[in-house]
Amino acid sequence: MIDNLEANLEKAAQLAGGGRKRGRPRSKEAHERIINATLELLSEKGFSSVTIEAVARNAKVGKSTIYRHWKTKAELVEEALGQEFDKIAIVGFSGNFENDLKGVVIKIVQLFEGRNGTAISRLIGEAQTIESLSLLVDRRWRAFKDRLLTKSITHGIEQGYLQHGLDPEIVTEMAFGMVLARKMLSKQSLSPADVDQVVTTLLRGIIVTSLG
Repeated sequence: MIDNLEANLEKAAQLAGGGRKRGRPRSKEAHERIINATLELLSEKGFSSVTIEAVARNAKVGKSTIYRHWKTKAELVEEALGQEFDKIAIVGFSGNFENDLKGVVIKIVQLFEGRNGTAISRLIGEAQTIESLSLLVDRRWRAFKDRLLTKSITHGIEQGYLQHGLDPEIVTEMAFGMVLARKMLSKQSLSPADVDQVVTTLLRGIIVTSLG
């Protein structure tokens, strides 16, 4: 009944708006409820146990509303993950690479300590054994790392701040890996003192000039 009612309402809205059908749900509030419900269920149950039925129930929408905009659960989860990554602002290159790197590591910590950090951690963990999930997580994760840090490392090499011959991808993985290892293996966060130590240790191996 909910699905039929929503279908009729959307059809009426399409006629009033010139017949436009594709794109996000017309209600921004409904879209946000769907994404939030997806992330909450991921935190509670993980990818394997999340269903479109459960998302629809928690978001208080019909299943047809979800299927009109996301063909599969994987598509919905990928958008939810991408939105979480997009919330993290880029740290601009200031010329002080130590401070820039600290800023990036702090943002990574904040991502995993945030409201939906558990959902992200569970997705990364499950991606190791679920091929379809692995592909979408890898795609979003690579884009996120590239936007947040890899480009800055490449710029640092080009400007002579960092050693030539470095692989920006490997350096990025080292920075992210330290945070992930603490979060996913020991269930602990990095304190500000930990962040300083991580950055100082990493820079000793990649920077050209002295830290001072």
